[in-house]
Amino acid sequence: WADRAHGFIEDLSGHEALRRDLAEARARLRVVLDTVPAGVAIVHLRRGRAVVSLCNRRLAEMLRLDEPIRADTPLARAPADLLLLLRGGAPHDEPLPRLISERTEEYVVELRGPQRVLRTHAGPLRDERGAVDGRILTAEDITTSWTMQRRLTRAQRLESMARLAGGMAHDFNNLLGAIQGFGTLLREQTGEDDPRREAVTHILEAARRAE
Repeated sequence: WADRAHGFIEDLSGHEALRRDLAEARARLRVVLDTVPAGVAIVHLRRGRAVVSLCNRRLAEMLRLDEPIRADTPLARAPADLLLLLRGGAPHDEPLPRLISERTEEYVVELRGPQRVLRTHAGPLRDERGAVDGRILTAEDITTSWTMQRRLTRAQRLESMARLAGGMAHDFNNLLGAIQGFGTLLREQTGEDDPRREAVTHILEAARRAE
């Protein structure tokens, strides 16, 4: 029968079930990522090339994008704001060293046009062997609280300056009071024909103008 055989039959039902389970798991993961309040992005090193593997809808909104970045988009073609997040806010750093970094970082990045402030967490992404092959970023929009904190800091600084100026003015007024008091006594003790009387009068007039 082997001489007359033209093929064979293989049961692929197990593979098909695994494929369906994988598709369902991916769909559930996409739903979860699109409903969480944080922005999420994953950047992979694939065959020596950095690509954006995932970008959820919330991060796209933070970056002012019309839609999430498509999977497998080369990092070189990614939006500039995503590159800035990946660099930790440093505009001129190379992103590649951070992709293979073992460090977990937290930093604040200020974006322009319009102004947005994002608190970003970045950590290593590992393959099945435990080697770092990418970076996962999560971002939180803290623009409102950041703006309020800066306004509070500015108000506190102005209050401190006002207190300092008020203290200096108080001390200066005390000095003027002493000058006027002793100057008045000195003029009362100086006769009309005394040549020093005119100088004392000038001192008192200058102290009055300085009040």
